[in-house]
Amino acid sequence: MSINTIIESIDPPLLELKNITKKFPGVTALSHVNLTIRQNEIHLLLGENGAGKSTLIKTIIGINKPEEGEMLWMGKPIRIDNVKDAFDLGIAVVYQELNNIPCLSVVENIYLGNEKRKYRYFVDWKEEKRLAKKSLEYVGLENIDLDTPMEKIGMGQRQLVEIARLIEHEAKLIIMDEPTSSLSRSEIDNLLKIMVELNKMGVSILFITHKLDEAKKVGHIVTVLKDGKNSGQTIGINDLSEDDLISMMVGRKIEDKYPKRSVELGEEVFRCHNLSSKKFKGISFDLRRGELLGIFGLVGAGRTELVRAIFGADPLMEGEIFINGKEERINDPHAAISKGIVLITENRKEEGLTLIHSLVENTTISTLNKFKDGPVINNKKRNNAVFDFGNKVALRPLNPQLQALNFSGGNQQKIVIMKWLMTGAKIFIFDEPTKGVDIGAKVEIYTIMNQLLEQGSSIIMISSEIPEIIGMSDRIMTMYEGKQTGIVNNDENINEERILSISTGRD
Repeated sequence: MSINTIIESIDPPLLELKNITKKFPGVTALSHVNLTIRQNEIHLLLGENGAGKSTLIKTIIGINKPEEGEMLWMGKPIRIDNVKDAFDLGIAVVYQELNNIPCLSVVENIYLGNEKRKYRYFVDWKEEKRLAKKSLEYVGLENIDLDTPMEKIGMGQRQLVEIARLIEHEAKLIIMDEPTSSLSRSEIDNLLKIMVELNKMGVSILFITHKLDEAKKVGHIVTVLKDGKNSGQTIGINDLSEDDLISMMVGRKIEDKYPKRSVELGEEVFRCHNLSSKKFKGISFDLRRGELLGIFGLVGAGRTELVRAIFGADPLMEGEIFINGKEERINDPHAAISKGIVLITENRKEEGLTLIHSLVENTTISTLNKFKDGPVINNKKRNNAVFDFGNKVALRPLNPQLQALNFSGGNQQKIVIMKWLMTGAKIFIFDEPTKGVDIGAKVEIYTIMNQLLEQGSSIIMISSEIPEIIGMSDRIMTMYEGKQTGIVNNDENINEERILSISTGRD
């Protein structure tokens, strides 16, 4: 008997959404969406950025109130008015940006808002720690110090503490929203294993991910959303190829995930020698006009710290930087921008954007002087620039007054790129450019990068995804524990195994 047959035999479903419609001013975010999650099921929810996945999650947990449709919990109609209603029912979310409190301890985070009491007014720390240890054992953190502040442990461990909190609360449905986007490969494998174990314990999981290989490893059933609607029927994941899933998500086949470019490399535009800081040492490389240099390394290799230092965001202890053959001192980001170097950060929501500000404010913040008429900002010029550059990067929706937080992840990344395009930069540093971005938006971002190269710019790209490094780079530099382990041409001798081997110094 197949897993699908077993799942279909369980009745009633744990959660059922029928014809859910949610509208915001000027846009229908969800249109008659149906979703059925059965007991003991890992259900995949896939779709491009902007497909309606986040809106659907917020509707399930009571943040959004749908205009049409109904929700059923174990066959009975329910009304969820807020997150607490959902949590009390047994529905909880593990978000991509975790909700734990960094300054509080592990045990305090597990019981935050649900403290164990003794004598009515006092927290029963002994009981909390006893029960917390049991829940943490399920996620492989039996040896963690319960008094450690969350800010002192790694991202992967923080996520596992969040899952332990939900286990302790006896959650029946855990919604995991892009849980692997900030994890290392080993942490991802561990999380997928834990998801399977939770499922065996009777917990149903709604798993949202852009990484289709992960989806196929653990999922039973898949629902695909496109433009706020169901795209095809809910079907078994094993019945679909990766190309089938991509086609359902983006509405077309993607023939080439890494678009080809034809660029003749020019003269050297950037060179660094013996760059060193507390996090890395002795880094030297050059970059030519029209070239994309990929930087790969395992977590802790010092990649992000290196490019932040080049951009002037972090201090250098020693080393020289040459731009167009001339030695330059870059002590802060303003100096880097003035020399034509910009950084598209990995953490776009906190470091690349001001989410509560509009598209026009975000994209012109670094170039306001260009839009002045005397002492006054000419807003018509600003809006015209937004339309001009927005069309170049295919931004959707192209509304200058829309707040950045209302754009999908892929389009938020495009907003950051627009901001730096307006500066006239020639050296673009992309740190994890497609993190948390769906396959369709990835190809669009790759196309933008190729266009920059074809127009004479140069790119340094950090990526944790080896296929992306190989698919996009002209040369590849590898790092390990703060040291440079090699620079190789991207040719027929390059594959994933060799990149890993070089990055750890074994090649």
